[in-house]
Amino acid sequence: AVTGLNDVIYYRYYQVEAKGHATPFTATTRSSTASLIDLKRTTDIDVSNVSFDSTGQPTFDNTNDRITMPNSSVFNHTSELSIEAWVKFDGNSEDFIFEKGNVNTQYSLFSHGSDIVFRTWHAGDSGYQTLNPSKTTAGITNGQWHHIVGSWDGSTKRIYVDGVDIGSFGGTSSGYYFGGDIAIVKIYDKGLSATEIKQNFNAYKNRFDI
Repeated sequence: AVTGLNDVIYYRYYQVEAKGHATPFTATTRSSTASLIDLKRTTDIDVSNVSFDSTGQPTFDNTNDRITMPNSSVFNHTSELSIEAWVKFDGNSEDFIFEKGNVNTQYSLFSHGSDIVFRTWHAGDSGYQTLNPSKTTAGITNGQWHHIVGSWDGSTKRIYVDGVDIGSFGGTSSGYYFGGDIAIVKIYDKGLSATEIKQNFNAYKNRFDI
């Protein structure tokens, strides 16, 4: 117990945060994989082909960096779904944030040149459905962090950027590589509501200085 000005407190282990948010404590040396967590602990995450910056943040070179996971029924969403991510684009190119399966066969969230694209292919569909507003319309600035969500509730597809609804409508490849940083990616088996997306944005925005 501390009883006076001359008392001394010793810390056996401590961790310094790069920003004002907590990360899981480890008493051992932190490896590059410590920044990636499968929240359901059901999937192995392969980070051997991605780089990390000095804060443990995954960063992608737009050439061959990628994070991969094995096929799992956990991600088989055919009626509704949401893809949520915090990303920072380094330019305009074919930057895939997340894609399940081969290109244009299931669902994905990505940048295609100057557009941001949310694409799905659900049970009963004859082909994929795409919502693709321009980055300018969506308010996305390259080199800055943005919270991007593609939400599909079974009848309407929507894209949200930084908590704001941007637009909506009803209704085997080597892939493309991302250029920039991706901090968080979450896949939901439901179409997130505007309220839920706004809550998620507010919960993380201070971490990214927004």
